[in-house]
Amino acid sequence: MEILKRGNTLENRIRKKQEKVNRYISLHGIGNTEELLELSRELDVLILSWLKKKRVSDKI
Repeated sequence: MEILKRGNTLENRIRKKQEKVNRYISLHGIGNTEELLELSRELDVLILSWLKKKRVSDKI
């Protein structure tokens, strides 16, 4: 059950980060700005963490 709780928390963090990226793009467009690149990197790290946890929970 603990893995599911962590998974849901991680999914919420991914959702919030995605919303932040979408808001940034809405306001500033898709320029090659450092801030957008940093937000995208953070989102990528969260998604990779989620995929790793998903793989572990599928094996259990």
